[in-house]
Amino acid sequence: MKRTSLVLLMAVCLFAVGCQQSKAPRVAVVNTDLVYKNSTPGQEGISYLENLSKELEAQIITLQKDGETARDKKAAQEKFQQELVVMQQRFAAEQQQVVTKLNSAYEEARAAVLAKHNIQLLLPSDVALNVSPEADVTDKVIEEMNAKAVTFEPLKPEELPAAQQ
Repeated sequence: MKRTSLVLLMAVCLFAVGCQQSKAPRVAVVNTDLVYKNSTPGQEGISYLENLSKELEAQIITLQKDGETARDKKAAQEKFQQELVVMQQRFAAEQQQVVTKLNSAYEEARAAVLAKHNIQLLLPSDVALNVSPEADVTDKVIEEMNAKAVTFEPLKPEELPAAQQ
């Protein structure tokens, strides 16, 4: 009888400990920089902006050459300045588009990881002093981001700043 009572008492204690552990909040960390750098959408966003930068640089070189051969240097200089402002505004708008789309995909990926892994608290890895590898969900967030269809296309004229229209 004593043995049965002891086994029963141990089972109740184990059950109580198990219940307490399941109610403890699950905490994880994510390295946001790595997510943006190593995810496919992040890499595609960087590539999109690099290609746009090269395109705009080529346009600047053409404008400079046109200015060198122009008869009216003052008018050529004014045109160059105006076009340069337009290009800067376009690049800023395109960059904002990329950031907005990546942030949206990141938010969705984080939410999916939180739900799938029953995580109640997700912290940026740079604020954590000591983290076990099991608590790092960076790779899981990257996987979720890679599953997202994020496209980067040139903005339409009506989507650009007013000075450019």
